[in-house]
Amino acid sequence: ALLSGAIPPHVPSFLSSAAAPSNLPPLKLCDTCGNFSKYTCPKCGTLYCSLRCDYLHRETRCLKFEGVLA
Repeated sequence: ALLSGAIPPHVPSFLSSAAAPSNLPPLKLCDTCGNFSKYTCPKCGTLYCSLRCDYLHRETRCLKFEGVLA
């Protein structure tokens, strides 16, 4: 096991490294298939790329139900 003092502070490691924030805007990917998305679900805000993914999302994944589940 690695002890906290086992690596000298001047040696970079995955514990001490950090990436700078990106200058690029975040990617907007379809939550259903992973392709680039152009559309957003008006009920829950989920991103989708096509009518096929929209239909699948509305049928199986949309988190905003119209009625109250009892």
